[in-house]
Amino acid sequence: IMARQHKAPQYNVACAECMKIHPSSSISGLQKEAEERIAKESQNIDHERSFMNLTIHGLDVFGNPVVNHEKPERSLEERIYGRINEVGAKVRFDKQETSVERGHNSKESVICEGIIFQVSHERSMELLAEDGMLDEKGQIRKDRELPVDGKVYSLFMDTYRFACERFGADNIVGAYIHLDEYTPHMHVFVVPVTMKESRYAGKVRLDEHGKPIMKGVLDAKNIFSPGEVWRIQSGGKSPEGYVYRGCNNGCGNKSEAEPD
Repeated sequence: IMARQHKAPQYNVACAECMKIHPSSSISGLQKEAEERIAKESQNIDHERSFMNLTIHGLDVFGNPVVNHEKPERSLEERIYGRINEVGAKVRFDKQETSVERGHNSKESVICEGIIFQVSHERSMELLAEDGMLDEKGQIRKDRELPVDGKVYSLFMDTYRFACERFGADNIVGAYIHLDEYTPHMHVFVVPVTMKESRYAGKVRLDEHGKPIMKGVLDAKNIFSPGEVWRIQSGGKSPEGYVYRGCNNGCGNKSEAEPD
């Protein structure tokens, strides 16, 4: 689930694809499995700091993230299908596929991608120290909230805005900041939708005003293709120089040159 370790500038923010969700997947089961796997692999969740964890509920009318400690009112599955239905996207579904087939060359639609954003542990501790969040032993304090005017909070807000710009704010159906583990990080869940012109018999359909009718298409293959991943790595438009690496489908491991 965590980003594969590569040689990279210390202050870069790593972005790693961590989960593909298909229509026949048990979404609640995948969430539980992911949480258990993180806990088992890291053995570093400090439940005394769990009160610091944050949820981002989208952007307000001014384009600022809406952040608090409350869980979303709807389940992740409801939010995923709410977005799919909103844009009228079709979902390919195959109950006969095994979990192995879904994980590799699935014929089912990918209805959601789970992503982790994080900086290196060293950089995280530097920023937390500057925010006054470390105690005399250099450990993260357990007696205060993350300051909203601090650098760590600002970095996560920039991360979220970057994700909104890259994937579309309406396509992000979940964003969670975890501060109770070894390295602070953020989970983002994206419905991989692109809007395309609706066609019938090869012709673009028009509305009553003569404008093309748009419909949503689930397009994870292109949105998270190796080429697009590389462009995220090398684009230089993201805060602190984001990189994207360690996908579970084999993409995102090239950083020196654009993939074929």
